Amino acid sequence: MEPIPRRTVRPLSRLSGAFATLALLAVAVAQPLAAQATGTITGRVTDALTGRPISDAQVSIAGTSRGTLTNRTGEFLLPAVPVGEVTVRVLFIGFSSQSQQVTVTAAATARADFLLQAATIDL
Repeated sequence: MEPIPRRTVRPLSRLSGAFATLALLAVAVAQPLAAQATGTITGRVTDALTGRPISDAQVSIAGTSRGTLTNRTGEFLLPAVPVGEVTVRVLFIGFSSQSQQVTVTAAATARADFLLQAATIDL
């Protein structure tokens, strides 16, 4: 058998280098496009009776694992939410849970405020 000349191998390595460069370029372009297809949801959770903020309430997007807790002023932030209609749900022990439909638009912030009603818990 004759050895493979170097000239035939070299164009293949250049070709694979070109494919690698194109793949990196595709990933670099896709990341900003994906970022544009998301928005943010902010809001505040308060006690409907007293108007006081409710801290540490669970705020989540129904059907996903995305969620957060409210801060000490009852405010929350859900970044990078996919564009479209989502259901935001709030839970806090001692209060009735509440949900709201929110429309998320690209690179924008939607607001969802919640007034929770105190609820009795049966043991």
